[in-house]
Amino acid sequence: MFINAPRRTAAYDVPRAWKTLIEASSPRDLVKNRFLKEARAQVIFEMKRAGRVVPKFSADKKIAVIRINSKAQIHAVIATRQARELFSRELQVVMVANEGYARGVVNYSCRVPTCARGRDPPVNIPEILVQAADRADDKTLRERLGPRFAVGHKNASGGMIPQAEFEEFLEVIGVESVNKKPSPSPSPKKSPKGSANQGQFNKMEKYSTDAARNPCTQSLAPRPAN
Repeated sequence: MFINAPRRTAAYDVPRAWKTLIEASSPRDLVKNRFLKEARAQVIFEMKRAGRVVPKFSADKKIAVIRINSKAQIHAVIATRQARELFSRELQVVMVANEGYARGVVNYSCRVPTCARGRDPPVNIPEILVQAADRADDKTLRERLGPRFAVGHKNASGGMIPQAEFEEFLEVIGVESVNKKPSPSPSPKKSPKGSANQGQFNKMEKYSTDAARNPCTQSLAPRPAN
């Protein structure tokens, strides 16, 4: 992980990582290298932060979607980790979508969960994603998702989707979008002019009268300062 860490950070300083590698005289030099240690710490921090996100499931429970926002290239690592941890009879695909890695697009990684391996017929991630997109009422969605949607092999797929089309895709599979605005609640009926104030006055007057009659409330009155 020491050598890979720099390419996963937001800085993506691969040339320096390569220079560090070829100049090292032993593995011990790499382990003690400050640059590599700092890069590793940054990746671990981002992994822990993103690891708190709760997955959301598609309507048919086949796809688990984990949305993260990180400038680090950690979506594939999290997808691999979550594929080992999530379990469901229906689950077939674990998708980690990183909305912070590149502006205006969503970089994602998909993995087949451990619980779905060995099924007959075998899980095919690109095929499942394409079938899901084809269920959209707008038949242009599949094309608008772009050439980097549903690529890779059947057990591990990744790509890049425009942000707006990604939200559409989530809606198609039944995952609520974070950008979806809640339905406006009906505005309460306005009371006649002066009725609200009058109601408050009546409640206060009743409370004062009840308090005067109740000896328990009188004992709660603050004592004068000495």
